[in-house]
Amino acid sequence: MLHGLVDTIADIWSAPDRWIEAELAAAEAAAAAEAARAAAQPEAPEPEIEDEVFRARFLGLARTRQRQHGPVVCGLLSIVWPGPRLMAVGQPRDQKALTAMVGESVLNQMAGEPDCFAQRDENTYLLCFASGNAAVAELRATMMAQALRAALVRALPNSSGTLRVNRVVSEIDPVELVLKHRAIAPGLARHLQGLQSQQVAGAGLMAPRAA
Repeated sequence: MLHGLVDTIADIWSAPDRWIEAELAAAEAAAAAEAARAAAQPEAPEPEIEDEVFRARFLGLARTRQRQHGPVVCGLLSIVWPGPRLMAVGQPRDQKALTAMVGESVLNQMAGEPDCFAQRDENTYLLCFASGNAAVAELRATMMAQALRAALVRALPNSSGTLRVNRVVSEIDPVELVLKHRAIAPGLARHLQGLQSQQVAGAGLMAPRAA
């Protein structure tokens, strides 16, 4: 009987320690589970930055084309450089700033209103044509790519013969684009880049369409 009483007293005495250990074990298990969930989830992508001017112009073209019961014809020009650093007119210069200046100058002349265009990054330009004629848009995109390449070669003589400007043109359903992508310009760029990649893959060892 005395032995049982001693055991009971020992249990009561150690109960707080066991409770603390249980709480710590539960907290550690919860922390481990949370870490596992965090590791399993991909990092949240950075929010896409919308070009509000391009968005407004694209939606204006989309409304016009919808009244005409047709899609919007869009294109993508992609500059492919021969190397990471080039010389401009024999002197080192900021290639990114120079490219932007040349690209804006060429496209302002060849894709002005009611067409619209936007530079997505230092090597990529989006085009949206006011005309719904895809064949005409393809021809115009070819001419723009050729003009852009020629202007860049003049500014960067060392790139001659190796610099190219790839292009792709496609009819776009504006409703589907807006429903799928909160940011129009990034979504459209990804779609056209995907089409361009498919063209390259479908051509096998052939080079993509370039100026």
